[in-house]
Amino acid sequence: MTNYAPWWATHTMDWLQFGKKVLAVHFKDLQQDLFVQLGRMVRLLGVAMWQDRLLWIESKKDGNFKCSGLHKLEYNT
Repeated sequence: MTNYAPWWATHTMDWLQFGKKVLAVHFKDLQQDLFVQLGRMVRLLGVAMWQDRLLWIESKKDGNFKCSGLHKLEYNT
């Protein structure tokens, strides 16, 4: 298996050098306060934040994102 550490270091430095926004999010912080961390991510991306959606995501932090099957997807072909 290849060691990706040098690649990630170069990749991150390129983002910093060219003025891109970088947000460091630690897994431990996600576990401790998912709602706050999601808010930070959404603000950095500059997209609209719907409190009800973030609360729903936080309620599913155990990883159970399965739909009930009540909503069927429809595709236009």
